[in-house]
Amino acid sequence: MAELWERMGISQHDFDDLSWKLSLTMTASANRFTRLTHHTEDGYFVAFMASLGIIYFGDHYYLNFQDSKTSPYGVDGPEKIFGCDFGLRVDFHGGSSGTFSKAIIGQAKNNPRKFVEGIKQEKTRLSEQCSAMAEVTSNYVVMFRPSTDGTIPLVYIGDQRNKTYSEKGIRFDKYLLEYVLPCYHGETNPDIISYMISSHHSGWLQYQRIFTIDTNLPTPDPSPEAVMSKGPKMR
Repeated sequence: MAELWERMGISQHDFDDLSWKLSLTMTASANRFTRLTHHTEDGYFVAFMASLGIIYFGDHYYLNFQDSKTSPYGVDGPEKIFGCDFGLRVDFHGGSSGTFSKAIIGQAKNNPRKFVEGIKQEKTRLSEQCSAMAEVTSNYVVMFRPSTDGTIPLVYIGDQRNKTYSEKGIRFDKYLLEYVLPCYHGETNPDIISYMISSHHSGWLQYQRIFTIDTNLPTPDPSPEAVMSKGPKMR
C-alpha cells in the first residue's frame, strides 16, 4: 500500500509539515472555544471550523477552511430528512484537469460518545440519523465534542452496512490527513456529491451547512485500493 504522502502526490517533508501545522492549528482553536463561551453544538462546531483559516505548509501548499453560514434545522432541513447537520466538501485545485471535489456528510454531537450513548433518547435519535445518512451515502461520519476543553473533536466513520458508525474514533486532524486528503474516505462521484451537499437539492433547500476546504494539493488518486478495509488503522 502506498504511503499517505505518495497518494497525496507530495513529499514526506511536506506531509510532516502539514501534520504538525494541522494539529497545532486545531489544538489552538479547541483551546479558544470552551463550553463556557460556546455551549451549543452548532455554535461550537461552526466557530471551530471557521477559526481554522488558511494553513500554509511545505514549499507552496495550503488548506483554506471556509464556512457557509446556513442552518441545518427546519421543516425541510437536512437533519430532519437525511439525518445530517453538516456537509464537508474538499476542492482540490492543483490538478491539471481542473478542480476535483469530494464530500462527506455528518452529525456533530455536543458531548462525548459515552455521554450521548448513555441517554436512551439521544442514542435512539443518533441511530435514526445514521440510518438516514446511510441511505444517501457510505461517506458519512459522526463527530463528538470531547468533555475536556482544548481537545480536538473525534470523528467516527460511518458504517453503511450496519447503519451505524465505527467503534473507534480518530482525531479530526488525523481523519483529514489520513483518510480524506489521501482519498480513503469521501464521495468522489459528482452526481452523488450534488445530491449529498447541494444547497439546491429539494430536500436540503436553504438549510444545508457546508464547510468547504480549498486546497492546491494535487488531485489524489481515488483508485480501487482506496477502501476503508485498506485504509489506515483507527485509533
